[in-house]
Amino acid sequence: MRSEFSKVTIFRAIIGCGIIQVLMAMMSASTVRQLSWKVEAICYVMMSAYIIWQSTYRLKSFKKDIGGLQNKELLWCVLLVFMTQYFMSVGGYQVVLSILFYTNERLAIQVYEEPLLRFSSQQDLLFACLTVSILVPIFEEFLFRGVILSRFMNWFSMIGALAIMALCFGFLHGVDFLGATIFGFLCGMLYLKFENIWAPILVHLLNNSLTCLSFSLGQAVHPSLAALTQSYINHQFKEGLVLLSVGMILLFFTIKRLNSIRPD
Repeated sequence: MRSEFSKVTIFRAIIGCGIIQVLMAMMSASTVRQLSWKVEAICYVMMSAYIIWQSTYRLKSFKKDIGGLQNKELLWCVLLVFMTQYFMSVGGYQVVLSILFYTNERLAIQVYEEPLLRFSSQQDLLFACLTVSILVPIFEEFLFRGVILSRFMNWFSMIGALAIMALCFGFLHGVDFLGATIFGFLCGMLYLKFENIWAPILVHLLNNSLTCLSFSLGQAVHPSLAALTQSYINHQFKEGLVLLSVGMILLFFTIKRLNSIRPD
């Protein structure tokens, strides 16, 4: 596999990115609240730049990867991964949230209201969408698929490296652990099979753009807490199981398709 990111030390990358986040958090605390999304955007740009600086990924590699996105097989696999992620993530979220309402209602309400972000202005919303739909995917793919997976490939088998990396990625995403873990595993396979970091970035951009859309719609796509009756929660649980079933079928075909690809 390509080795642009394999020279980056995992702990150095994580510690360096952590320092930048702490500095950005301090900056955010000392400024008005409206700057929070601007600070987040700056933070992710700096962390991505730090990883690129530590790696050997340069303009020549970037041009090669962008040109490789014209590969029809790559685009088809990106679409399959995106569809699999959508069904697994939405279905898993609905099932987990329904179970939480049965077992820990306070935590369930906190998780349910998390997407209902309040924006002080259209500019605030713009920076939130820029961060979530573009900057976060680029940074997370550079870190998890570029640095972490590349390093793990030196220590473990391909399946072992993919599994451990995917679990790390899943833990980072909390309640969406199941969908994020599978998504991380499939994005890792995309990267290894096509040796193109922009393949998982592309599918990640599509996925997070949907999240950004939910930010924009906010309350319009979320019933009020008063509407969350027992009947509604039961319906969400059953619907989640159906979506998960569709996702599992897509997962089978996606992995089979990716396994049939041989790196150049």
